[in-house]
Amino acid sequence: MPRQRARAKPPGARLEGCGHRKRRRARIHRRDRRLRRYLIPSGFGKSIAITGGPQLALVIYLAFYAVCLALTWWFYLRKSPAASGATSLAEARV
Repeated sequence: MPRQRARAKPPGARLEGCGHRKRRRARIHRRDRRLRRYLIPSGFGKSIAITGGPQLALVIYLAFYAVCLALTWWFYLRKSPAASGATSLAEARV
């Protein structure tokens, strides 16, 4: 009986044995979802308890998102010094 050749996997096929990464990502996602389900309602509850309305929580969430937006711009979206025409420190003969 002739030996059967192993079939070549299609280019987009995932490697076997990488299921642990998928499980880990799912576990982290569940943890983050649980945390969000706790933090946001508890923030609104504390804001209502302290001030009588949800405005304080909304202001704090807005400030948090503004800081996240600024950090994203700073690290990912701004022009790098090399692209803006600044001289490179690698060329400095120190």
